[in-house]
Amino acid sequence: MNSRGEVVGGSDLRGDHTFHPFLWNGRRLVDLGTLGGRYGAANWISDPGAVAGFSGVPGSQAYHGFLWENGTMRDLRPTGKARCSIAWVVNTRGQAVGDDTDCQNNNLAAVLWEHGAAYDLNTLIGRFPVHLAEAFYISNRGEIACLGTLPNGDLRVVLLVPTGLAARQGLSAAPATSQAPAQQRAAARGVPDPRDNPTSLLGQLATTIRPRLQS
Repeated sequence: MNSRGEVVGGSDLRGDHTFHPFLWNGRRLVDLGTLGGRYGAANWISDPGAVAGFSGVPGSQAYHGFLWENGTMRDLRPTGKARCSIAWVVNTRGQAVGDDTDCQNNNLAAVLWEHGAAYDLNTLIGRFPVHLAEAFYISNRGEIACLGTLPNGDLRVVLLVPTGLAARQGLSAAPATSQAPAQQRAAARGVPDPRDNPTSLLGQLATTIRPRLQS
């Protein structure tokens, strides 16, 4: 919910066979539609009214993050060779964050979407021991909170601070060190998270597309 009282989320459609992202604008529920697939859900709404979420793409065998503004839904595509993506948060500057996934609930890389481009955050921070698997929050100043893994599989939460802001705050850069192995791409979530509840919309999504992807 934003400070204007607007609320977003997901709702089953008639018959309970699929679900769509919805916006409560204070008067009624508005179906935000999808990117051409059967399903989708909204995860965040900024104070200006931009909505971040995910939606099935045509064929409904994959899903992409989306950014919805003023009645228009924009596709937030995954980076590299990833097939699926999810956008969790959008700030007041229109920057959205989330992650690439393998379409089966395994996070591959934390992602920033800005000005129509997608960036794997691992490629923007130089040599670093933590592989950033998910970006779960971005502040209005551009600070990004991420979940990542060390080479031994231990989980870490990482805060990324824009260079200019870090300089003004007197923060020093993290020391350079070896980067996580390139093969360490798929990182299944290893901490309790309500989004992993199988009765949630994301759980429904996993059970909906996994048989199709393996057929």
